[in-house]
Amino acid sequence: MSSETNTSASTSTSATATGNEMILLVDEIKKYDTVKLIEFLQGQENLELNFAKECKDKKLRSFSSYKTKKELSEVLRKYGINSNEITKILPFESEPVEIDDEDEELEQCITEIKCRMGIIGSATGRNEAVHCKYIFLILYASIYIVKRITKKGITIDLQFEVVGKEASDQVNYVIKKVIDVVNEELIAITEGKQKDLVTGFMQNIMQLESSHHTNMKKKKASVAFNDEFDYLYGIVTMGRAFQSFV
Repeated sequence: MSSETNTSASTSTSATATGNEMILLVDEIKKYDTVKLIEFLQGQENLELNFAKECKDKKLRSFSSYKTKKELSEVLRKYGINSNEITKILPFESEPVEIDDEDEELEQCITEIKCRMGIIGSATGRNEAVHCKYIFLILYASIYIVKRITKKGITIDLQFEVVGKEASDQVNYVIKKVIDVVNEELIAITEGKQKDLVTGFMQNIMQLESSHHTNMKKKKASVAFNDEFDYLYGIVTMGRAFQSFV
């Protein structure tokens, strides 16, 4: 009984307090010029509608839409490079690790490449899909060897979609670091090209920018992430040479 009485009293007090607040709010509003208040509220409504329309109208670009020298200049300028030459991008100098010529994964990779060359031929002069057939073999073997050496959880995903502030699309290959059973961090994006490495670099930069945005959203949502790496690796290749940068 006492519990019911307390609840009833509490509800009554709350309702009275709310009623008093409403009375005070009405008295406060009466002090304002009615016409100006209406104009202000209409302005706020228009502002919200315009913002919603702007968000709806704004479409994220696909990575493949970045093609021109002018766009390359704009992309590089964001990172302090006043040029439209990819040679101004500092290359990433990795520390070499010696691998035995008789390494099982290396030998298997070479065998697979020979088999594909015997069936689909050389990638020279062929379309991007053929180039990617060879690129994946090399990436797969490389990641497997790296996992064995580092004892780290690393995975590769194909046609993985990343969403950034300016651009969104699927990337050819994304390399991830496994954090736990539910969390993964993007650590490298590989762009496979048939030709035109200049365009490949520009598109890869936008892919990295969007991937960094994806990582930041994940870090805000989970305490499992740490600040060990605040950067990503970019790799652009036609299947022969793999050019990387950070």
